Amino acid sequence: MERVSKADATRLRNLEQRLGSRTVRTILTREDRRLMRPERMENLKSGRGKMSEDERKLLDTLSREAGQIKRLQSRRTSAQKAGKKRVEWKVNRSLRDWVQHGKERDAPGKDQRVIRALAYLDVEPSDKTFYHHRKGR
Repeated sequence: MERVSKADATRLRNLEQRLGSRTVRTILTREDRRLMRPERMENLKSGRGKMSEDERKLLDTLSREAGQIKRLQSRRTSAQKAGKKRVEWKVNRSLRDWVQHGKERDAPGKDQRVIRALAYLDVEPSDKTFYHHRKGR
């Protein structure tokens, strides 16, 4: 665990304004952990906190995919189309699964978590949309 750099703290602040605090905290939290506390997020944004290497990689992916996440976040889910209320935590978990387990175009294999996440967000996985951007760009 290393201290948060000023650039990372700035990216966190910008992402939180763009996507919302709970969404960013959910995406930066591993599946087997509880949601990141708001106090920890405040420490990270102010540059006083520490981040693990996994969290740094997730932050890089989150920064790179912020536009895609915003588009996925604003889509109407199938539950909404059926007249039910949208459940924010399910949307955030679906976004987390897509960010953590998604793949670039032409990468081998497919993950069932990503397929379920995209299906919940009303994206047809067979349309071959919503791939991750290449890291070298």
